[in-house]
This record gives sequence, structure tokens and C-alpha cells, in this order.
Amino acid sequence: MVQNLPDEQGSAFAPTPPGYLDALGGSPMLPAATSARHAAENVAWADPARLHHAGRTAGLVLDSARASIAGFLGVRPAEVHLTSSVRAALEFGLSGLLAARPTGAVALSAVEPLALLEAGDHCGREVEILPVDSTGQLILDSVPDKPTWAIACLQAANPEVGTRQPVDELATLLDPHGIPLLVDATACTARIALPAGWTALAVSARDWGGPAGVGALVIRQGTSWVAPRGSERGWLGGFPDIPSAAAAGIAAETIESIWEPEARRAHALIARIRAALTESIADIDLVGDPDDRLPHVVTFSALYCSGEAVVTELDRRGIAVASGSACVADTERPSHVLAAMGALTGGNVRVSLPFGCTDATVDHFIREIPDVIQMVRADAGL
Repeated sequence: MVQNLPDEQGSAFAPTPPGYLDALGGSPMLPAATSARHAAENVAWADPARLHHAGRTAGLVLDSARASIAGFLGVRPAEVHLTSSVRAALEFGLSGLLAARPTGAVALSAVEPLALLEAGDHCGREVEILPVDSTGQLILDSVPDKPTWAIACLQAANPEVGTRQPVDELATLLDPHGIPLLVDATACTARIALPAGWTALAVSARDWGGPAGVGALVIRQGTSWVAPRGSERGWLGGFPDIPSAAAAGIAAETIESIWEPEARRAHALIARIRAALTESIADIDLVGDPDDRLPHVVTFSALYCSGEAVVTELDRRGIAVASGSACVADTERPSHVLAAMGALTGGNVRVSLPFGCTDATVDHFIREIPDVIQMVRADAGL
């Protein structure tokens, strides 16, 4: 049995409802972050570019938040540019890097988020899609000996199936050719140690217990990148949400010392789920790398099952999971990630553990899932 974190660590996490196993769909903010946002709302409401007292106060709060996030990520505060979402961060990163490089194609792995694939389609450049293997990992042999790309994009890990990507290895191949690497670290911060080989990094504060409305684009110092207008205060895309930025900063400070033991605990819990699924359910396909993976994610596909039906029945039993593509879960579009891997695209279910997930919630899922699969198959006449 995997033990829960000691109380002094577990108390840092906000409680999630019993049975909640959809962290990729959102989780409560850390209590410290909630308190920080409420406090900042009272003092950080003015334009941080103004020179009066209220503006300077707001600017100090914003600068402090950037410094806290930078410390957590191990970068300089000036390299951190806050945005309203990780999608916005990716789009600003791609457009700014391409603006500094007038020629060359965009290289993307086949399992990048749809937001980035779509941005590539509309960037006015040729797009080269790099293949992945059956675990969802980039095939490094597909990289040309002398690539002429303007930019390459690769996730730190795939949120949908959990597989970690060879970011540092790809960076080694690109570096002699001066090709920048944009890395999407969605679902990775405070879960795994981030790779070091990136040129630009996109992250979401909600992944480390902050608010959903704050992302960040980190641009290495010295990188040729065209920043959008109005980015002088470190916020890209309109007026900054400074209270949410403050919450993101405090969440980063809070999670920094406790995420590693929590990640080890989550890795063991997911290993239990993977073992239970293969032992108790026939005709099931667990996707993604079983070991070199995000610690808190597992996706599986069950033959002769509707993923939506499984999710609905589990919800009726008090268990919340997800189905469909991680980035288009609200559509009926088949998962492009599973398709690129050559895996089943129907009947897939994704479990992602929130911070502080209890043994009881995992036990409940393990008990119920065999009966749910059997029921759904019986309803389908099988």
C-alpha cells in the first residue's frame, strides 16, 4: 500500500472531492495561492506601468510573482513572460521565434497539442511532422543530419499518455545548426524534473497548484525573439491579471519543496493502477511508456467499449476520469496522439492524479473499473 504524504506536507494541498481522478481537467489551487490572490486583489488592481503609488504597488506585486516563478523554474526573472494560458504562451513563442527567422520550416512532433499544430498550420511556413513510436516518444532517427528548420517544437512529456520526450537529445542534434527548440511543459512542472535543452519553454501555473488563468513563456537570455508590443512589464497579451500572477508565484514557492515526494507517491499509485487493469480486465491496451513517464497519468483503451459510456458510469459511482484527446476532450474528434502512436482511438479512458490524491480514491477506482467495463460491454451486446 502506498502511504500518503505526512500531514505537514499533505496540508499544503487543497482537498479534492473523493473519487476525483482528472487532474488534467483541473484541480483546486493550493490554499496558499488562494490566500495570496485574495490579498493581492486589495492592493494590485492598478496599471503596473503607471508611476503613481497604486501603479508602483501593482508593479512590485507583478515583479515579485515573476521572480518566484523564475526561482521555481531555475531561470532569470527577466526571462519569464506571463500570459493568460499555456496556449497563449505557445502561440507567442512560436510567432516571436519565427519573426526573428524569416526562412525555414517548422518541425513538430506528431503528438504536440492541437493548439500548436494549428498554429503551425497558420504560420505561413512549411510544417514538417516528426513521427513517434508506439509509446508516443519522438523517433530521433527521423531528424535529418542537416536540418534547415527555422524552429523545432517538442513536448517535455505527453499529457495524454504520459510518455516523456527526448528533449535534451533533440536539443543536442539541433544546437550545431542554431535551431531553437520550443518546449511545451504542460502537466510537467511540479511532476518531473524539466529538461534543460530548450530555447523557449511554455508552462501553466495550474500545473503547480496556481490558477488556471496564468501561463508563462520563458525565453532564454540572448535568444532572437520578437516580443509583442506592450510586453515591457513581463505580461504578454493585454492588461495583466496581477492577483492571479501573485497566486501563481506563491504556489510556485509552496510547491517547490514538496513536489518530488508527491511525484514519487503518484508514480507508485499509477503503477498500482496499471497492474490492476492488466490483471483484472481482458482486451485492454495500456498506452504510453510504463516507466519513463509522467508520474500521475495513465491512459488505457478497452475493446468493445465506448469511452464516454465508461466515464459516465464511473461518474455515477462517484469516480471522475476523462476520455478523448487531452486537448480536445469536449469534441468527438479522435485522439491525434493515439492515432500517431498506432493505438486504439476508441474506448480510451485517462486517469490523472491530483496533488494529494488518496489511497482510498485509487482503491475505489481499482475496485469499480472491472465491473464498469463488463457492464458497458454487456450493454453493447458483448
